[in-house]
Amino acid sequence: MIHFTHVTKSYEANWKALNNVTFRINKGEFVFLTGIPVPENRRCFA
Repeated sequence: MIHFTHVTKSYEANWKALNNVTFRINKGEFVFLTGIPVPENRRCFA
């Protein structure tokens, strides 16, 4: 299991991609988290 608790990810001082996010990924689950396209093509896979 993967558990994210109160995660915040900022790319610039005033722009947060994630703000105080909490979630759990159970064994066998597939998760894909993406957002608006950015030049560096940032994504989180689990």
